[in-house]
Amino acid sequence: MKTVENPDTNDFVIIGFGTVGQEAALRTAGAERVLRHPRDLAALIELAGVTLRPQDTLLMVQPSLLKAADYKDLYEACAGGLMFQVVGHDPFPLSSQKHFGEFRKLKARGIETEAVQLTGRPRSVATYSEEQAEAIIRLWHEKPKRKPAEIVCLAKAILGLPDDHPMKPSWVRDLVIKYVGSGARDKPDHWNGLQK
Repeated sequence: MKTVENPDTNDFVIIGFGTVGQEAALRTAGAERVLRHPRDLAALIELAGVTLRPQDTLLMVQPSLLKAADYKDLYEACAGGLMFQVVGHDPFPLSSQKHFGEFRKLKARGIETEAVQLTGRPRSVATYSEEQAEAIIRLWHEKPKRKPAEIVCLAKAILGLPDDHPMKPSWVRDLVIKYVGSGARDKPDHWNGLQK
């Protein structure tokens, strides 16, 4: 025969919420159970009083996975008693719309896990170093000027991407604008490379 547990008499728990790639970091940080984004999002929000109880802690690696309205729903379902925590930070209660927004901006500390891109188009190039960016910017400003298509081919080689990668000249121009402030082909007077 199964016994019926009274959830109010159980110890308070730490429940993690994140993507599959963030689960290891959540468990390492002390999560006893991990709910996955996006699969368990509806259960987390709709059953907040059951899934999470007052004094439980919701542990996250990337708090921007939830909207401010979701935090408000969780807060109200747990009568303001739910604790919120980002890995590497102390847990604390959220009590206002301002706190929800500030919490969503927190970054995890002490772990290496990739954040999920939630808005915009998917990145065509996932990551690059500052040294690689500077090499591409030098190509953009080089005299005599190279054709944009040629710069794209060289940029792919610098980044170690295959020749058939769909990189466009606009990606290179946007990279230059990000670091230099202008997409002009002539090197601006103020640009002396990345400051280290």
